[in-house]
Amino acid sequence: MQDIVIFWHTDFSELIAFYCEKYGMYRVRGYTVNRAYADGDVIPFDELDVHFPKGEVGILMTVGYTNMNENRKKLVEMLLAEGYRLVDFISPRAIVHGDIGRGNILLDDVVVHPFAKLGDFNYIVDHTLIGHHDVVGNYCYFAPSVSLSGHVTVEDNCFLGNNATARNGVTIGHHAMIGAAAYVSHDVKPYHMVIPAKCTTYDMGEGYSYK
Repeated sequence: MQDIVIFWHTDFSELIAFYCEKYGMYRVRGYTVNRAYADGDVIPFDELDVHFPKGEVGILMTVGYTNMNENRKKLVEMLLAEGYRLVDFISPRAIVHGDIGRGNILLDDVVVHPFAKLGDFNYIVDHTLIGHHDVVGNYCYFAPSVSLSGHVTVEDNCFLGNNATARNGVTIGHHAMIGAAAYVSHDVKPYHMVIPAKCTTYDMGEGYSYK
């Protein structure tokens, strides 16, 4: 079993550590963060090489989608420049037929169809479908149950919320944000947001009964 250190220490980091150990894919030796955020047993990154020489452990990047995934991108570039080996996590319950790049995290029941292409350092959360001939760039975050029809292009640094759906043939430009439950029926320009209809609630009054 390969030893790894998880970069960052959030709820999402702990979730990924749980999956790593549940499926016996990695032995998690600890967490590391930039010194300004280190506390408790978390190792400051500038001391990591003292505890774990670069050749002994891989690093799994778990920085989330803040700043439209740019924080994750900058930290990945820093780690690679420092000579660290970054690993990915592909759940045994994911079904992957397409081509995927490096450093990706794919959780349970993700499906990547044949002829689909997935770039580097994306987070694809449970029950997401990446359809045939789709192209997904780098540093994207897909929340649970995203569904892409065939021939969809998602460029770099995008965020797609829970249950977002894209129809076939559309392009979602880089740094776009697709809200939860949104239906993308047309191309989305870079740095644009798609917001689904607002959920409106009504006070039906005390004692109302459904008939």
